[in-house]
Amino acid sequence: MLGNVGVERIDGKQPITDIYFGSRISSESRDYILKRLKDTGITAWQMEVDEYDHDWMKLKVHSTPKQMSNSKKASKAKAKRRKKKKK
Repeated sequence: MLGNVGVERIDGKQPITDIYFGSRISSESRDYILKRLKDTGITAWQMEVDEYDHDWMKLKVHSTPKQMSNSKKASKAKAKRRKKKKK
């Protein structure tokens, strides 16, 4: 992307609303970006992988990850699948 260095606003609106971190991003890189997202209104998500399944965890700047409410159902389904595999 070409543009000026720093915050760019288009018609006074924030064009970026969410950022998604893959499962293999280093914690240092993730924390570096999260610090810069403070007060931008951008929501950050971290991918969590379990075998062939994945979920998205909502991240907050300077706090621990909190799983998004829609993923609670997916987590319960994962637990059921694990129980079935153990049998």
